Amino acid sequence: MELVNIVWNCNRAESWHSDWVEELFQFVPHKTFQNRDYNFAWNRSIIVDAVCYNRVRHNSYVSKLASLGLSFGFIHLTDETTQDDISSYRYCRFVLRNYFRSIPNANVLTIPLGWNNGYRTATHTRPPNREFLFSGVFDRMDPERAQLCELLDGRNDVRLYVVSDRNPRLAPNQVAAVYASSLFTICCNGLLSVDSLRISEALEAGSVPVVIDNPYWDKMYGADAPFLRVSSWHHLLKLSEDSTALRILGQQLQQRLVGWWASKLSSLKHDIKRLVEMTMS
Repeated sequence: MELVNIVWNCNRAESWHSDWVEELFQFVPHKTFQNRDYNFAWNRSIIVDAVCYNRVRHNSYVSKLASLGLSFGFIHLTDETTQDDISSYRYCRFVLRNYFRSIPNANVLTIPLGWNNGYRTATHTRPPNREFLFSGVFDRMDPERAQLCELLDGRNDVRLYVVSDRNPRLAPNQVAAVYASSLFTICCNGLLSVDSLRISEALEAGSVPVVIDNPYWDKMYGADAPFLRVSSWHHLLKLSEDSTALRILGQQLQQRLVGWWASKLSSLKHDIKRLVEMTMS
């Protein structure tokens, strides 16, 4: 397979996506470049950019590549509102995007949000017997997280870490250790979307994501995703009244999760490889 060039027009050093992008392109021979000034153009390139921050420069750059007759794809980051300008897609051989948005184009592939840089190296061991039933790491506090803290307060089978003036932000390997200590990981909504990188990080740690049920999950991960879906956090509290039954369910979901996630990751990497081969040959 001929080499491709992964070109970061947004700041790779400050992005949490860079490890994840390298993981996804494991089977695609490539070199990686930083191009923050949008100065350089490569053939057989895969642009990485956040249109929400760089719309004008991104669209101008893509138009320039197209006018030069170059072959390129696009990794569209951070369209959390699903309102980004996607007019540049018409010039791209393919697009990978990390929030689901219904776009009638066979060459647009949605990818999970992935994990923070440095996270995966910490999850090589997944304890078979989890100390806690639930865990969660809250980097910010909002009404949803405040409700959860109140509902789960005082339970010895819950491990919650809330970032505050007293509790500094955890490093990725520390977050992984928290998730790996529990059968279930509580995955609150992201800032502007129901999705968040907590989903992929929980899966990578072998912990079952707990989410508020939403049609988004079927669209993004498929109806067979081994999540625990609840109608509300009060519903979760009700389920946890029978902690023995919930622990048995968690163990069953966890056993299915490990193979499901490994298969999904492998299929995704091969899909990306095929997409590159098919569109950039």
